[in-house]
Amino acid sequence: MLKEPSTESVPLRLAGYASVSANKRGKESLVSEIVIRARPAEIEIAMKKVLDSLRTLCMRRNGAIFSLLLISLAMPCQTKAEWVKNQKIDSMTDKEEKHAMIVNNEGHSFSIYRVGEGGKVWAQFRLASTSLDQLSVDQLPMYRVDKNEAQDLMELIRVTKLMKRLGTPMTFYTQKPKWINFQIWTGSESVCGPSGKKMAEVLDGSKLVIRYWLFTGGFKETEFDISSGRSVILDAIDSKGVKVCDYNS
Repeated sequence: MLKEPSTESVPLRLAGYASVSANKRGKESLVSEIVIRARPAEIEIAMKKVLDSLRTLCMRRNGAIFSLLLISLAMPCQTKAEWVKNQKIDSMTDKEEKHAMIVNNEGHSFSIYRVGEGGKVWAQFRLASTSLDQLSVDQLPMYRVDKNEAQDLMELIRVTKLMKRLGTPMTFYTQKPKWINFQIWTGSESVCGPSGKKMAEVLDGSKLVIRYWLFTGGFKETEFDISSGRSVILDAIDSKGVKVCDYNS
């Protein structure tokens, strides 16, 4: 005759690292307490012992379901991504190169930099080095800052072709399988124009969404928290600010 399962609580102690109480009832087994008593370097070993013990207990009780509360001190806490200014000296020209960059939780990056002293300001979107994705060669990305109008980089192809027909060829973007660079601002603080508006949106924006098409077809989207980037960006491009047209006046 089968005996009624006991409801007695069974303490499991693992070499002083953790104390686990599990109910013997197979249908409602519950880890009610995990008390970490180890130094940081020992936590990973302790958690492994806890999981191994629970796995063994589960195997002994067919159909047991465990609801785990895992406290992993070995993994770093996620924090808000911050803009950083990177700078280096070109070994061939001895000129200082600076750019402001932010990396999101997927490992993709977005950067702002100026080409030459007083030159135009460019942006770069780069896929994470761990990503297997490659950018489409036929469809350029598009982006949107907050609720502003979305910017389709395909327009840069049309402008490039137009300038070439006019006899003044100019480069507005460069693209490789893992990244794209594109001009976002003329760089002139005294001239009011559409590119200044685009730059101002990035400087004062909170969220940047980039939609990028894949070499294999289809598209993906990724987001960046670009808030608090104004001072870092302006410092990286040696600018005091952007003059924005009031198109409503």
